[in-house]
Amino acid sequence: MVRKMKKLRERSGAAMIAVLCILAIFLTLCLSMLLTASVLMQNAENRRYEEQCRISAVTMSKELERALCTPSEEDKNTGIYKYIQENLKTNSASSWPYLNSDELGHGENSAGIYREFTLADSDLAGGPGTVSLKMYWEWERDADLGDIVLHMDVTVRKNRSSHTIKSIYGLDDHGGVGEYGWTFEERS
Repeated sequence: MVRKMKKLRERSGAAMIAVLCILAIFLTLCLSMLLTASVLMQNAENRRYEEQCRISAVTMSKELERALCTPSEEDKNTGIYKYIQENLKTNSASSWPYLNSDELGHGENSAGIYREFTLADSDLAGGPGTVSLKMYWEWERDADLGDIVLHMDVTVRKNRSSHTIKSIYGLDDHGGVGEYGWTFEERS
């Protein structure tokens, strides 16, 4: 009987070590699965924010295109259409300088070339994030009004994701230069 007890005592230490090793392996597997799940959730959330930024930027860009190309009476009186009409008259070069890298004082680093606006700023869960608009126009000093090119960059930022839509519009005066005689047509 003493022999049996002695053998049992020798085996119990080895069994305990084996059980602890198996538990350590299971614990390692559980932690690695938890880390993998966490990384996959973070990647899915980042993709969701990227897609939300893209959709918001496309939507805002399409709405600006509608307001410029086919403005309603309300747009003509209060919207971005009116703002651009007031700033792109023949004597507007002094109020809103144009971009032309060939002319002195009209390069990319010149003051007043870019007009930037924050259109929406909402980092709420369902909000669009920060929506901003950057506008500038290109022209040559003695060129016709039909040569004006308006650039509009819509950028949406949410968390660490962002998306930008760049649109270029050409001014077509259709023979008249009145406030409502101009129409903008997207060139690219």
